[in-house]
Amino acid sequence: MSGLIDSGYRGEVCTILINLDPENVFKVKKGDKICQLVIQKV
Repeated sequence: MSGLIDSGYRGEVCTILINLDPENVFKVKKGDKICQLVIQKV
């Protein structure tokens, strides 16, 4: 999955996590690494 952020954007960049397996509990703890961001000139 990817996205594009406009160069004039000055707000927060967030991510959404969805657990599609209700039998497998997934807990995110403070400090966990859950996503990756690559900044690239277009």
